[in-house]
Amino acid sequence: MANARDKNRNSRSNPEAEPSLALTPDAEHVSPLQKVLSWLLSFSVHIVIMIILALVLFPSDKTELQIDAVFSDQLGDQLEILTTDEGNINPTEGPEYAIEIPEEARIDTMIVMEPEQELPFRDDAPGVLYDSSRTDIQDLLSGRTDPGTKNDLIAKYGGNKLTQDAVAAGLRWLVKQQDRKTGSWSLKGPFSDGSMNAIPENRVAATGMALLAFLGDGHTVSAGEHTNVVRRGWSWLLKQQQNSGLFYQENSSQNDHFYTHAICTIALCELIGMESRLGNGTDLEPLKYKARKAIAYLEENQTEQGGWRYVPGSDSDLSVTGWCLMALQTARMAGLSVQPETLTRITTFLDRVAWDDGSQYAYRKANDRLEETRTSMTATGLLCRLYLGWDRMNPALVKGADLLIQPDNLIHKPTPDEDTQESDVPGTKKTYSQNVYGWYSTTMMLKHLGPFSKQWRTWNRAMCENLPGMQEPANHTEAGSWNPEYDDYRTAGGRLYVTALSILCLEVYYRHLGLFQGTATQAEQPGDSSSSSVSQ
Repeated sequence: MANARDKNRNSRSNPEAEPSLALTPDAEHVSPLQKVLSWLLSFSVHIVIMIILALVLFPSDKTELQIDAVFSDQLGDQLEILTTDEGNINPTEGPEYAIEIPEEARIDTMIVMEPEQELPFRDDAPGVLYDSSRTDIQDLLSGRTDPGTKNDLIAKYGGNKLTQDAVAAGLRWLVKQQDRKTGSWSLKGPFSDGSMNAIPENRVAATGMALLAFLGDGHTVSAGEHTNVVRRGWSWLLKQQQNSGLFYQENSSQNDHFYTHAICTIALCELIGMESRLGNGTDLEPLKYKARKAIAYLEENQTEQGGWRYVPGSDSDLSVTGWCLMALQTARMAGLSVQPETLTRITTFLDRVAWDDGSQYAYRKANDRLEETRTSMTATGLLCRLYLGWDRMNPALVKGADLLIQPDNLIHKPTPDEDTQESDVPGTKKTYSQNVYGWYSTTMMLKHLGPFSKQWRTWNRAMCENLPGMQEPANHTEAGSWNPEYDDYRTAGGRLYVTALSILCLEVYYRHLGLFQGTATQAEQPGDSSSSSVSQ
């Protein structure tokens, strides 16, 4: 048609084109009817040609509209963020992950759903609907340092602006509490509501806990907003390790012995793993040397029961053992070796303190009697089981997880009745109490069930709604910290202890990748798993 239009234009403007009209009837001998018929025929031919060309050049194409649903528990602008299988995320590659979430685009509560993913909330759902493929243990620390990966995980696991603001405010409070001369932290002060133990304080434990909070948000000796604070802390803490490998402050409570050592070992191994991944030139060999000594100290002092307690040579309890196991597993995250038989013996200890077919756990077993069968110990026991090989669809684990999300166990602020009602025993503390250590263990354990599990979403919803709101406000003298008033361990730990653990709870979205990756089909049933299996 383009050629025909050009030809007509040329015929009007160029006299030499006139001879082509000789092929048509002479105009003087054409009747009006013939002219009309000729015009109609020409018009019809052109219309047919145009239709044929249109069909050839613009074929019909059915385009399916694909919609990714973004759900929120609160009203507000929704934020769509690319979510990927976290087992495939490599924070050191690909600028496409280097995204920043605008402050104005964040919402109070957010859960990002993957396309075609059904929520396992139906009554006929067979359990936690995921497969058992595990994330490589050396990748578990990779969610902290890359902004894109971190934001992706916050969205995927249901974090929000409130949780991140609370973490930032908590870290600012910790910055203010650091001793500018030594670089250490204190459990006793200079803040209010510090540890009230009469014995000398434990600065080693306090510094280890503070550094865990900074490391958990991605701040190391070479990266992050609080690099100088972290450097000063490590400069002091590394000098406190004894020749035996033990991190411990002399003259502090004997009950702090292995707690202190495990906390510092976890922090040291996290630092090694993060700096190794960052590749910023930090000399890791001196750090690895100290970490290997710390690990060896744990291995050499494991009890015959398979765990640890307050001091070497005693029996075992699950609270101390849980921290020690995490120290050993964090060493593996940093690429350091742990004796397999050490992990196997921990499984033996877990069998010793387990009850209700392995779905619940006690603090210890003495004289053939289980002691302190509380929910914080169940959370710790099940977290240990996950790190020692249990699948997240193990029926005992799913049953225990269901117990952990009972309404009375969820994080919540004290109600007016709880805040004023005295217990039956005169002079004792009020009805409402909290156990931030139990909250931390439960948060860690349930996160590994996956972002779409009923148990995690129930727990996380309560945590998001309440824990940031329990933080001291900006106009408070201790702004950014958490008040230990109602905590079970307020006397021993005080404000720094409660604040550090609260921060670690709110860093859970990215502090460790999930132990498992991928999703299972609707037909899969919760699998059984041997209680003696050890993760490789």
